[in-house]
Amino acid sequence: METTQSAGPVLDVKHVSIGTASTLDREYCLNRLIWAIDPIHSNPNAALRVAVTDATNQELRNELETKLKRQIQLVQLSEQDIRRGIDATMSAARETGLAADLNEKQRIELDPGQPPSKLVEDILATAVRMHATDIHIEVRNESVSLRFRIDGVMRKIDTALTIVSAAHVTNRLKVVANLDIVEHRRPQDGSITLFYSDSKRRHRVTFRISIIPGIRGELVAIRVLDPLHFEMNLDQLGMPPATLKLYRKLAAFPSGILLVTGPTGSGKSTTLYCTIREMEPRNDIKIMTIDDPVEYHFESVAQTHASAQMGFADALRAFLRQNADVLLVGEIRDSETAEVAIRAATTGHLILSTVHTKDAISALSRLRFLMVSDDYLASTVIGVVAQRLVRRICRHCKTKHRPSKELITAFYKQKPPQFFHGAGCEACAGTGYDGEIGLFELFVPDEELSALIASGSSVNSIRHRAVEKGFEPLIEDALNKVREGVTSLEEIARRLPPKYLF
Repeated sequence: METTQSAGPVLDVKHVSIGTASTLDREYCLNRLIWAIDPIHSNPNAALRVAVTDATNQELRNELETKLKRQIQLVQLSEQDIRRGIDATMSAARETGLAADLNEKQRIELDPGQPPSKLVEDILATAVRMHATDIHIEVRNESVSLRFRIDGVMRKIDTALTIVSAAHVTNRLKVVANLDIVEHRRPQDGSITLFYSDSKRRHRVTFRISIIPGIRGELVAIRVLDPLHFEMNLDQLGMPPATLKLYRKLAAFPSGILLVTGPTGSGKSTTLYCTIREMEPRNDIKIMTIDDPVEYHFESVAQTHASAQMGFADALRAFLRQNADVLLVGEIRDSETAEVAIRAATTGHLILSTVHTKDAISALSRLRFLMVSDDYLASTVIGVVAQRLVRRICRHCKTKHRPSKELITAFYKQKPPQFFHGAGCEACAGTGYDGEIGLFELFVPDEELSALIASGSSVNSIRHRAVEKGFEPLIEDALNKVREGVTSLEEIARRLPPKYLF
């Protein structure tokens, strides 16, 4: 009979002992402080691993061998880890998986007898129904915060989640996402895909799960990737007609680099994937994409995930060997990726990608920082889109409104237009907004601007000359949408700096 003693927890254990849980009841495990790591139906010729606080307890081992009729290997863990393991095991034993379908009728209920899996299902279904893009579960001092990000803004969801029930939810998410349920010291990432059904259709929704350790408990963030929440259509993004017409011409170029820029959450990936969606029906070109991770899937497009084994630069090189025509790269974030992208653009490929800059013309500065020469910038960059997302005024409670004098003078020198806002109603949950729309600017270097880029002119000089030649900055599209009553001036001020500082 073998006894193993370990100074720390076993961090590579990923099997939930559902079979054993049916033999060892919860009260027995808690009273004896034992946790059966391996399932009862594991290899009968191998010792069954059981976590205990004292791996030298021969009496307890004999008791377990008699009870389970198996050879037992004792593994020493802390009391805290054993209790967590028991909770995870018993939660998993109550239900082996989530329901096949989520549906619009589900609501977050907190019946004390409700299985953790049912609670997870209700949270996920409610998030999809409310068109949330993110779910955040955070343990506070003596409470738990559940918040959804809706239309780019965090919204508190009233629930009676307790610290105990939140731990059960976290364990359930680890189980269904195939994460390590006994790991609490390092971040973990996973994903699950479920069906969501409403009165009209049934479709797949992917949930990207991130769990990290916090000072009061584990923090959970879930990205909700619902393809029906976004109109995968360039016409629906909010580009002004003239901008959209020019952008489509650029996307039809046989070669060059077309960039989309903006902060995280500004809709860059959506714009690029809408572009791919328009190209997809074409049978005369080969399209390949790499992203981290892939958020939108296309049947006729070759797609791959970035990984530690294959980064963006590695993928680009592989794409070139596959003789692709259009290459989408999730982000140009380092000099190696920039170098390969430039080489691909100069050898007859169209590169679609993103960079993180505040406006379109600043993308030139970013690429210079990544060691791209001015000559290559001038010859390969065919256009740069900068964008932001702002909330739309709810059409059900839209009404005339007068912003503060300070806010008006920050954006207008001349007579301002009529302003609108949402008063708040049941349809928009009292927020005054319903959905989001993009703000855009498009920089397309002509022969003169390309010459300025090639000569190493400053970004400010290039911007000044571009404005003289008709380039419209992002703020102009924003104020046009305020004038049209699409969004409010308060919402613009939340996303963009003032137009006039003095």
